[in-house]
Formats: sequence, C-alpha cells, structure tokens
Amino acid sequence: MTVKPEGGFMTITGHLSELRTRIIRGVLSLSLGFGVCYFFQDYIFSLLLVHSEGLQLITVSPAELFMEGLKTSFLSGLFISSPVILYQLCAFLWPGLKDNERKYLFRGLIIGSGLFVLGVIFAYFVIIPAALGFLSGLTISGVKPMYTLNNYMSFVWTFLVLFGLSFQVPVVIFLFALIGIVKPESLRSKRKFCVILIFVTAALLTPPDVVSQVLMALPLLALYEIGIFGAGIAVRMRGQ
Repeated sequence: MTVKPEGGFMTITGHLSELRTRIIRGVLSLSLGFGVCYFFQDYIFSLLLVHSEGLQLITVSPAELFMEGLKTSFLSGLFISSPVILYQLCAFLWPGLKDNERKYLFRGLIIGSGLFVLGVIFAYFVIIPAALGFLSGLTISGVKPMYTLNNYMSFVWTFLVLFGLSFQVPVVIFLFALIGIVKPESLRSKRKFCVILIFVTAALLTPPDVVSQVLMALPLLALYEIGIFGAGIAVRMRGQ
C-alpha cells in the first residue's frame, strides 16, 4: 500500500485509480496543447521556417502539408503541455517519497526543464543555422538542391529534441552520483573514453557531415565536465 500525504493509506485499487486520473489529466493537457498549437500552426511554421531563407522547399504529396501541420502541432503541444504532464507525474510519485527525495525530485525537475529549454534555444539559434548553412552550401555541378517540407521539418525537430535531451547530461550524472552509481574520480579517469563515446554518439545522431557532428559533440563535452562538477557536489551532499 502507498502512504497518502495526510498519513492514511491507499489500496492497490486506489493506487491504480490515482494513476488513471493522472494519465487522463496528462492526456487532456496534451490534447489542449495540440488544439492551441494547431490553431496557431501558421505562426509556429513561421518560427521553424525562419532558417529556410534561400532554400527551395517543396511538397511531393497532396497530404504532406496537412501531415506536417499535425506533426508540428503535436510536438509543439507536447512541449507547452510538458509542465502539466511532469506535474501529474510528480503528484503521483510524491506520496511515496521521503522528504529528501521530494526535494531532489523537485530541484531535478526544475533544473532539468531549464536545461532542456536551454538546449532547444541553443539548437535553434546556433546549431540549426550553422548546419543548414554548411549543408546547403555543398553543391555538385548540374545538381540543384531542393528539399521537401517533410525533410526540412524533420531536420529541425531532430536537432531541437536531441539538444534538449542532451542538455540533461549534468542532471543524469548528478542523480547517479547522488545514489552512488558513479563517482567524480571515475568520471575523470574515464574522460578519454567518454570523449570517444560522445563523438561516436554525435556521429550516429546527426546528419552525416562533420560540422553537425562537431557542433553536437562540443556542447556534450562541456556538459560532461559540468556533470563531473555536479557529481562532486552530490558526493558531498551524500556525506552530510
């Protein structure tokens, strides 16, 4: 059984009912976010297409524009509804956590959310323009570059999501250090292997060009170093 905040108990049935309620609220918030973003999809498209200046975008099927509108509305709706979804997750887990676990969960969510937004901003203003500038500048005699709307939007969304998630590295390392899975000394001693792993990961996740790979690998290296610093703080916190 799970302890409720007021000190009572919740049965398994009540626990499942609570989970269902949290899921329904999360789905409703996502549906609302999707509806709002679908209504404002022209404005969202204008933001995502701002880096396409000079590129010739085309559609190759009658339904492509409609499907891209749905995909863009869903992903944008997921982004704006994520605070509500995360709150529902925390509200479900909250009663079963100790006071210090609640504190770490709350701080981790705040920092993680901030880093995700920072990663998205970094990708939008720095990485995507640089990658598009390099890739669109590659030419072959007799070949005119033309991109489908689906290819372009997938390219942009991939970078936004990947950098948002990759900026969670310090939080993950901090949490692992807090529960004793990793130590700062081991992270420092394995730095060379991590550098290789980061570049391999960047090569697998980004388009097959050196510029995109380097632009993703360098921030990850910096985040890894920040994670080592955070791991030191976590170790000191465990010792208190």
